Amino acid sequence: MGVDLSAADGWRFVAASVTGLSHAAAGEPCADACAVRVMRSGGEDLLVAVAADGAGTSSRGAEGARLACEAAVCVPS
Repeated sequence: MGVDLSAADGWRFVAASVTGLSHAAAGEPCADACAVRVMRSGGEDLLVAVAADGAGTSSRGAEGARLACEAAVCVPS
């Protein structure tokens, strides 16, 4: 995942994931994921940030990490 520069409701954030040294040496991609969302609660804006380790030993670790992050920030506000 590349760098995502975003602004929402006065919040500014940067989210990024990078391939670790052992994965890079083995020619494997980054399996980690992250997501950020601004949610409204009780009349206030809350910044929700989540990160998931892709469990590189799993063949679908990157997909699992991405789905976990998407699910965490898709809670209705």
